[in-house]
Amino acid sequence: MSGSVPSGFIPNEDQGMIYAIIQTPPGSSLERTNEISERLERIAEEVDGVKSVSALAGYEILTEGTGANSGTCLINLKDWADRKESAQEIIEQLEEKAKNIPGAVIEFFQPPAVPGYGAAGGFELRLLDKAGSGDYKKMETVSRDFVKELNKRKELSSVFTFYSASFPQYMLRVDNDLAQQKGVTIDNAMNTLSTLIGSNYETSFIKFDRQYKVIVQALPQYRALPDDILKLYVKNDHDEMVPFSAFMKMEKVYGLSEITRHNMYNASEISGAAAPGYSSGEAINAINEVAKSRCPGALA
Repeated sequence: MSGSVPSGFIPNEDQGMIYAIIQTPPGSSLERTNEISERLERIAEEVDGVKSVSALAGYEILTEGTGANSGTCLINLKDWADRKESAQEIIEQLEEKAKNIPGAVIEFFQPPAVPGYGAAGGFELRLLDKAGSGDYKKMETVSRDFVKELNKRKELSSVFTFYSASFPQYMLRVDNDLAQQKGVTIDNAMNTLSTLIGSNYETSFIKFDRQYKVIVQALPQYRALPDDILKLYVKNDHDEMVPFSAFMKMEKVYGLSEITRHNMYNASEISGAAAPGYSSGEAINAINEVAKSRCPGALA
């Protein structure tokens, strides 16, 4: 007589900690995200078994990314002897209560079983654009459809992706011919723009026994609005000041907040966990089956 058990990685353990990732719609302000994180913090503090909650807007712990529309809540649980519910049961309670928070996507997960193996328990995968189309919007559609199919599998739970190509942005269009006529190199123009808008550290000096840094940047009133960029100047090869508007145009577009790649391919990160009663090996098999039927040749 012989038997077998499903293959799997180290199972999750109740480590007395829960992470929550907050995603407000693309283009949301930091104030809006902070409002959501504070509301989630108050809800979590009312759950029996929760000891303390720390909320942070502007940072997302899962991918260690930053953005005005992302936030993180660190939920510390009471000692095992002082609570009846497991971490997973508390997550289920939080998921139910978080449904009442409109205008945000909130995902809960536990820390990894082994520190260093990712930021969360469960699984993490990359969906790759091996066609090399560079179409971020199409990648968003394929990614969300793939996640929707994964969530239909009984072996998987809480599958999600925060990949979005819908962030409002401004595209600067540079006319190379006009720039050359004005005696401006693209390298010099971009470096100057980076310094004026994003600042640049130049040197340090000591005064009153303290060290001070010299940061070069345009004054706030000259970079308050997007159109102010075109009113700034760059020096050409004749030491003349040329306005950016002489060779550059600005237009509104939608795109990614961060471009992530895997093996040089445009990639979408997808996270999730095996459903209760299923091993990580069974979860991986389910993912591969969906990948073969929904997006052949695109998954790594």
